[in-house]
Amino acid sequence: MLTHARINAPSANLVHGLAERLPFAEDTFDRVFCINAFHHFSDRAGFLGEAGRVLRHGGSMLIVGLDPHTGLDRWFLYEYFEGTLAIDKSRFPSSREIRHALRATGFQDCRTFEAEHLEGLVPAEQALAAGRLSKTTTSQLGVLTDTEYGRGLTRVHEEAARARARGETLVLTSDLRLFATVASKGEKYRRRRR
Repeated sequence: MLTHARINAPSANLVHGLAERLPFAEDTFDRVFCINAFHHFSDRAGFLGEAGRVLRHGGSMLIVGLDPHTGLDRWFLYEYFEGTLAIDKSRFPSSREIRHALRATGFQDCRTFEAEHLEGLVPAEQALAAGRLSKTTTSQLGVLTDTEYGRGLTRVHEEAARARARGETLVLTSDLRLFATVASKGEKYRRRRR
């Protein structure tokens, strides 16, 4: 990722580090953004503590990600790759849980809103040809065993073939919401840290 970033943003100051041990001094930043990554952290509370440490007083935190607990999303991965929804429910904390964790860390003014509604339809054959169902395309597929992934891929191929035999096209649907949870570092946070 850093290699790609260096190519695309050669003048950016890029740093390699761990979310749970951010390589920055206290009170360094006005904003901390965590985009589609929070569910990957092994120590989420450790990250939130670090985010608070590196934020200046009055700074704010933004965490963006899926919330499969809402039951609002419809995604072909959940439909064709058995177990992906259950896995996501265990990997992704709900927005409510994120707000609770932020408050427990000392952040205040915690709120969540829908940041983006991602809708899409793509013919299955096109998605397959473009590699959009490759195991490395998304972490939802990456966490499956090769056997589980193979079963899901076979289901897509079989349903596409049945649709083709009927003179139809199998269309894969995405109807996902990304939620943003924001919070600020105020006096309450400072009191907890003293």
